Amino acid sequence: REFFYQCPCAAIWGDCWNPSTGGPPPWISKLCDSWRFFNDHHDNWPSTSLIIQALAVRAPYNQPHAWNDADYLMTGGQGCVNQSTPGLHCPGQTEAEYVTEFTLWALTASPLFLAADPRNLTSLQRTVLLNEELLKINQDVYGDGEFRAGGRVGFDTMCFAATPRTEPFANCTSSHGPPSHGGAQRCPCEIWARRLSTGDVALVLYNSDDDARNVTALFDSLGADASLTQPATVRDIWAHSTLPGTHASYSAIVEGHGVAALVLSTGSAE
Repeated sequence: REFFYQCPCAAIWGDCWNPSTGGPPPWISKLCDSWRFFNDHHDNWPSTSLIIQALAVRAPYNQPHAWNDADYLMTGGQGCVNQSTPGLHCPGQTEAEYVTEFTLWALTASPLFLAADPRNLTSLQRTVLLNEELLKINQDVYGDGEFRAGGRVGFDTMCFAATPRTEPFANCTSSHGPPSHGGAQRCPCEIWARRLSTGDVALVLYNSDDDARNVTALFDSLGADASLTQPATVRDIWAHSTLPGTHASYSAIVEGHGVAALVLSTGSAE
């Protein structure tokens, strides 16, 4: 009988990470199908944002049958304590934050374990968790077994707050923490990408700031594996619609703690 063996490193062994090599220890992929690489995930934004920070560093080490596990999805709330009404919505995060959580878990091929009763999903949970376009990205593996990891590929250092307009984050750092009160500020506008087996590219614009920001991604600057050399059609994964024409970049006003999620297609493998 086949089984899925998960190693709960963060809880038992401290951490499945080798600081001397900047990657997981070599034994772990031989022993485990998946491993927890960070702290427990709780139903609040500080917990989710910290796991996203860890994903940005550790997701590239994913490979088939050796998956980085970002821990349980809290999408829609963990459930209600001492409540007699099944499926009642008891969220600890905003709807935008749940969309961000699921989007980045899916893009980075984290195992999707749900901390909720699947028999009693709320409308929000159904909308988010049953997004077939994102599930397809999460499960994407090349026909020959090759796998392309997704992760953070850069920042939009010129993103502006939508209202009011502010100075861009020139000379910002790649830190994921709160803005600095002296010296360089952290870049709140992040670009994540993953090359798919079709040759398409899954692209996520993530705004870690509290306020909405205008975020831009250039398709020829998506990292060594995901960059495109020609304009692409743009499919909005959450709107389930395709923009007319082809494009070499994409800009969107992304709400605080939110994402824009796209699939880019040039019609040919690059």
